[in-house]
Amino acid sequence: MNNNRYKLIEIFIFYLTFVIFFIIGVKSFQDYGISLDEKWHRETGILFYNYIKGFFFELNNLQKVDAFTIKEIILNVDKSPALHPVVFDLPVEFIIDLLGIKNSYQVFQLRHFINFIYFLISIYFFYKILRKRFSNKIYSYVGILILFLSPRIFSESFYNNKDIFFLSLTIINTYCALNLINKPSFKSSILFSITAALAFDVRVMALLFIIVTYFIILIKSFEKKNYFRKNSKFFLITIVFFPIFIIVFWPYLWLGAIENLIFYFQNIPKMPVISFYLGDYVYPQNTPWHYNPVWILITSPLTVTIFFIAGFFRVFLRNTKRLFKIDNNKNNLWNGNKEMYDSYFLYIIFISFLAIMKFDFNFDGWRHIYFIYPFIIALSLSGIYFINVLIRKKYFKIIIFSIIFLEIIFLAYWNIKNHPYQYVFFNPIFKNYAKNNFDLDYWGLSNKSALEYIIEVDDSEKIKVSRAGFTSLESSLLILKKEKINRILIVNDLKEADYVIDNYRKGWGKIKNIHLLSTKFVKLHDIKVDDIIINTIYKKTN
Repeated sequence: MNNNRYKLIEIFIFYLTFVIFFIIGVKSFQDYGISLDEKWHRETGILFYNYIKGFFFELNNLQKVDAFTIKEIILNVDKSPALHPVVFDLPVEFIIDLLGIKNSYQVFQLRHFINFIYFLISIYFFYKILRKRFSNKIYSYVGILILFLSPRIFSESFYNNKDIFFLSLTIINTYCALNLINKPSFKSSILFSITAALAFDVRVMALLFIIVTYFIILIKSFEKKNYFRKNSKFFLITIVFFPIFIIVFWPYLWLGAIENLIFYFQNIPKMPVISFYLGDYVYPQNTPWHYNPVWILITSPLTVTIFFIAGFFRVFLRNTKRLFKIDNNKNNLWNGNKEMYDSYFLYIIFISFLAIMKFDFNFDGWRHIYFIYPFIIALSLSGIYFINVLIRKKYFKIIIFSIIFLEIIFLAYWNIKNHPYQYVFFNPIFKNYAKNNFDLDYWGLSNKSALEYIIEVDDSEKIKVSRAGFTSLESSLLILKKEKINRILIVNDLKEADYVIDNYRKGWGKIKNIHLLSTKFVKLHDIKVDDIIINTIYKKTN
């Protein structure tokens, strides 16, 4: 009787947790501005949606899009929606068409809501991954709470439908990969192939997960007798179906997969975005090796960083020691699945950093490698577990879990206090240094709030607004309601402007008569996050 009651309580807590997550998302998704990239992502959906309709149905000439047209778009740097993931944008555009949505405000709110739903689904799979690794469910709940409440991840789960969407697919694919490794079957091989292809069609970095998965399979084949011979057919299925699903989920490849894929990778333009890092402006191709580690250090919760170091070195040293002592008869690279999971997390992080340092551009913080954050959290939990094993005195264990509990409370409080600007989170140790030495609102999300503030304080029928930063105000208009849009006129000359918005992001493009900002305008309002100014509104003097 007590066991049944205990199970019912467990089930209640589990579902209650995700219901609360969902309610928070529903209450939050309408509050965020629009990122610099979202307009391009919308164009992606429209482009490929019309391409598919033209592929299957007869359309008029204005709607038709073919592979040649997409190639032309790829070659045009200024009109490059084909460079963005179709896996998210295409289904959303189908829903928009199905619901008959025409209003841009509703379109982008729907995109934000769907992106959050994907993220919420991935948290469920992250919980299941952690349940595989840890016997105690407390670790799993701590893991999903940290992931959900990490301020930058939480806020971007609504509007960042590339990096957070890729993070979501990464988690789901990892769960499928671990199932394939532990229990190879037709089902696990197909699910792994599908999720890996979906992730690849968002970012080619998904190949790293394939490499790590097959490395684990290779090691396990050496260590476990008959493992490969017994399951080779299932591994072969993934090799065959993975590229097939890549083509299925990327319509651009339908009319010539190899040729179009080669063309795509040969013609991806590199955007000349300038980043503000350690007090200097740097171009993506010139970022130092420590760019991503520093960004992770200053924007991650402190307990995650501290326990990650413990977990990372524990797993790294264990792997290194085993590697030099490996013996076919007595020693394996890992003992049991739990050690294998730790190794999987470590390998993903390690190989990802090597790949980023070698091939990738770095800009806009560390959003391009958000996908490793769940693995960082997982190794942090392993660090907590390892420390608890070493510490025998109960009150020390109580202190550790009290610190973790206080961290979770702090993150929840910080998110509520600074909503909807969680994307400018820096942890308390580095906050004061970071505000003058790193990019803040690099995507211009706060421009929405700035425009709404101007509309509220000025009752003029038409309000002329210009910008001092580089992010587009026109994009921010897309997520305002129609009656507000009609009152705003965006101008690019400060001589004509009534107000100027500055989100402190520098980049290409010049504003006419920007020098007038210091002589003809006065500061009207600052938008602050944790006492850090991220956006300033100026009003023209009489």
